[in-house]
Formats: sequence, C-alpha cells, structure tokens
Amino acid sequence: MKGYIKIFGLGSAVVPFIIGCSGGGSSTPAGTATSATMATVSGTVPGTFIEAFCEDGYYAQVTSNNNGTSQHPFEIDIPTNTNCTMIMTTNEKDPANRCISQVGFDTGNTTGKTFKITEDMNMGHIPLPMQYSDVKDVDGDHVIDDCLYVKTSMDNMVVNDIPVMDRDQNGMVDSYDDRDDDGTCNAYEDDDHDGIPNVLDDENNNNMPDYMDDDDRDGTWNHYDDDYWNQYSDYDDHNATVDP
Repeated sequence: MKGYIKIFGLGSAVVPFIIGCSGGGSSTPAGTATSATMATVSGTVPGTFIEAFCEDGYYAQVTSNNNGTSQHPFEIDIPTNTNCTMIMTTNEKDPANRCISQVGFDTGNTTGKTFKITEDMNMGHIPLPMQYSDVKDVDGDHVIDDCLYVKTSMDNMVVNDIPVMDRDQNGMVDSYDDRDDDGTCNAYEDDDHDGIPNVLDDENNNNMPDYMDDDDRDGTWNHYDDDYWNQYSDYDDHNATVDP
C-alpha cells in the first residue's frame, strides 16, 4: 500500500504524515515540494519503517516491502536539491526491541547526517540493527546514540550536517527527541492515551499524526503546545480548567 504526503512550512514546526503498510515500500506525493523535481531513494533493509525529513517542510514515511528474505526493498521520494535526513526504525511495533537509527552518509571525503541529491539514488543494503540488546543507547529512549553511516561514492550527492526539522539544533529531528525525558522519544509517546504511538496515530484522517497537527494554529505542533503549563498537550488536555 502506498502512502500519502502533505507539505507544510517549517515555520509552523509541523511535519506531515504518510501511512506506511507492510508490503508497501514506496511513497506517493499528495502535495508539492518546494523543489520542481523529485528523486527516488531506494535500497534494501532488514524489515524497516523509514522516514525522510527535508528542510522545505517535506516529510515522507514508508514501510519496506516484506519479500520473504532478510533484505526488504524500499523506495521513498524526496525533493531534489534539498537537504534531507533519514530515520530508519526496526521493530517499530515492539517497544522493548525497537531500534531507531539516524542514517548518514560517508562519501570517502566527508560524512554527514544530512544529504542533498539531484537524481535517483540506490543506497544498497543497509545493515540496520535488529536487536536492541546489541546497540548503544545510554539514555534508554531506543534512539541509537551513534549515527549509522552508509558508504557511497555517488557524484550526485552532497552531504553535510545542516539541521533539518531540528529546532534545538542538537543533531536530531524533533520527532526523535525526548521532550519530557521519560525514556520515550516524542514519536513513540502516546499523547492522547489511546494505546497508539504518536507517529502512527491519525484520528482526524488528515494524513498527518495528530501530535504533529497545529490544532489552535499558533505555529506550534500539538505535542509541544502546552498553553496551560500543566505538562499535558493542549489538544488532548483533560486537566485544563478551560477546554483548550
């Protein structure tokens, strides 16, 4: 099953949503990126949930195609000539064994967590970790401490460490920070307490996770918006004296 993409401005700190399904492996735009052209990033992974975050507000997510082998193919579309970064997660539905990897690139001359391409790119096989017990994660949020650098010699790629969707500029996209330091990154919190992780929760069916919506249109996405200063997100706040 293909996913759906929306584009939102970075000023609102909102990230749009694509539905990824087992047996999928490609993304289909439903909006228009700033770039006039798109490129397809492909490769194989050991069964993975894949996200791309780009500096123009473009976001995409897909799930690799389970082809019965240990190397599941995937395709994800991103705008050309645009700085983007990728997060890949194995065992995304298993909280105890989830492994979240930031994927970077090593060109032989430089390394970077952010990349920019001008045409389609095949990353080859990416040996992502499958067992949480095998990774380094000092703070226990399941976001692996070290970036996984993929070697590439492509002439059509530029790599750097320009922050992308990273408002505190700590080297990690905001979705995979741990806002409340409880050991669970923002994407896998459950803001509305319905048993579904934020990154997979889209109750209003607008093809964007509810926690990344901006319900009160104040420029802050729901997960960060706490106008009552009571440590609850306003969009599902049952502890406020006045309904947000």
